[in-house]
Amino acid sequence: MRGFFLCYFMTASSLLIASSGGCLNVELLIYGLWPPAMLQAIPLVGPGFDIGIDEANRELSNILRIERTYISGLEVVGCEDTGAYFDQISRHYYGYTEQKNDSLLILVYLGCDDSTIFGQLAREWNILAISGGTSNPDQRDRVLYPTTLLSGPFQFELYSTMFEKVCEAFNWSRVGLAYDTSGAIPFPTEIYKAFAASGSVRSGKLQLQPFPIPPEANLTTILQKISQAARVVFISGTPALIRKFMIRTLEQNMTSHNEYVWITVDLPEVSIGPVTWYRNDSDDEVALKAFGSLMQMIICFDHDPEANRLLKGQIRRKTGEMYGYRYAPDREPSEFATSSYLIAKMLASVVNDSIQQGLDINNGRLLAHQFLNTTYTAEPIGRLFIDSFGERQSKICLSPFNHSHGGFTVWITVDLPEVSIGPVTWYRNDSDDEVALKAFGSLMQMIICFDHDPEANRLLKGQIRRKAERNPSEFATSSYLITKMLASVVNDSIQRGLDINNGRLLAHQFLNTTYTAEPIGRLFIDSFEKRQITPVIIVMAILILIFTSFLCYLRHRFSHHGLHHDSWWRLETPEIKHKPA
Repeated sequence: MRGFFLCYFMTASSLLIASSGGCLNVELLIYGLWPPAMLQAIPLVGPGFDIGIDEANRELSNILRIERTYISGLEVVGCEDTGAYFDQISRHYYGYTEQKNDSLLILVYLGCDDSTIFGQLAREWNILAISGGTSNPDQRDRVLYPTTLLSGPFQFELYSTMFEKVCEAFNWSRVGLAYDTSGAIPFPTEIYKAFAASGSVRSGKLQLQPFPIPPEANLTTILQKISQAARVVFISGTPALIRKFMIRTLEQNMTSHNEYVWITVDLPEVSIGPVTWYRNDSDDEVALKAFGSLMQMIICFDHDPEANRLLKGQIRRKTGEMYGYRYAPDREPSEFATSSYLIAKMLASVVNDSIQQGLDINNGRLLAHQFLNTTYTAEPIGRLFIDSFGERQSKICLSPFNHSHGGFTVWITVDLPEVSIGPVTWYRNDSDDEVALKAFGSLMQMIICFDHDPEANRLLKGQIRRKAERNPSEFATSSYLITKMLASVVNDSIQRGLDINNGRLLAHQFLNTTYTAEPIGRLFIDSFEKRQITPVIIVMAILILIFTSFLCYLRHRFSHHGLHHDSWWRLETPEIKHKPA
């Protein structure tokens, strides 16, 4: 009875009180493929949902209870079929809402097609929708799809970003893309669309020359065309095609690092296996030699190895016991499976937080908004970050082939685009802490800094934290300063008898003015209507240059007196602080 009243108080604003136990019932309607031909098929990812749901139900037993219903059928066997049978979702939705109108309903889509019907249905019904498979980037539009989150492990937008950054870093202005059009896997065509739609290509800054590879293509002919048009070539296709392609490049004498750059663009996992030179056949030796000129662009994950192994062991057992599918000895559950576990845990956490805040969780738009710009960590498996467009963002790596161990070694990474993952630090509470601390001794940081009064800033952020239920950033304290500044300037303008309805005149009152909200800090707007903080960075850079020059002088001088300059550096280096000019 005590649990009943507790749950009633927490969910009264949402009017979702289950008559049986008093806690919120959450029902996941999970729609997708059943035959395990694709990694996001229900038998392969369902165990991840089950494990996450079981843990969430134990941890939040007095608050909510999550259940799941799978929607699929014998006719849903391929990617195109998932978009063709959305009427199954409609039937379940209307039947479910008639029978259980006291529950929170959430849609989960495990598709692999370009359909946007899923997001459209969720918008019309105003309920939260989670895409856990591969997703159409168009659904990042928060106006058209305000209740949809794209939380699958793979995002084409990331590949497009990495593509642009790599080309910019090496000053490549013309590149090729050889991609598989056989339809064996949909990924290569999606990569071509993503690259072609990138800002650099559309603006003409970067020229992208496509080289489609149809079924039974003559690779020698395609390579001859490539040799006439590009020296930097991205490749996307099945692992067997990539291997065959690279063998042909070696035969055509096109593997010299001085002449050609080959980059295979891959998913971390595909149902037909990873990109590899090894096939235990007569071409292994030549394939290994050809792979020496290959780099790989791929999404990578920062899982704790032991925790990831244990979770995948649980998923493997449940897949066989409950879903009737047995993994081959050399295969393991994919990132889609571990991602489904993270999705279930994240859903439970955010719904619980929304209940505690008294939010209307029946409002799909409002509930979806709670996930944006948020990192959810399911220790020790890893973290899941949803950006401001409702899409999960991961890390992507560029890795050259390493002959010593016959695989790819990470070289360049593009990490999450948001800073909500915390500051740059040597400390991660792992085995690398000691060596990281030593390495950080040669690192300086250039960063925008603020002259807040520490105690006043702590008190203000404490107030913001209580209202927002999360750690506040500088954007939050800045909004406080902006509000105070607006009130002050509008008041001054009224006292001076100015026409405050004249936007140009009112905006002019802010220019070349410093507003101080003691004791938090100050906000200066320059003559171009822009807040100025850059001078702090300039002064820091000048101080660093002066200090470095001074160190060089002292190191040279002390070296003549037998004092080792490295020891002096560690013991005597003063702290660099910005002083007001």
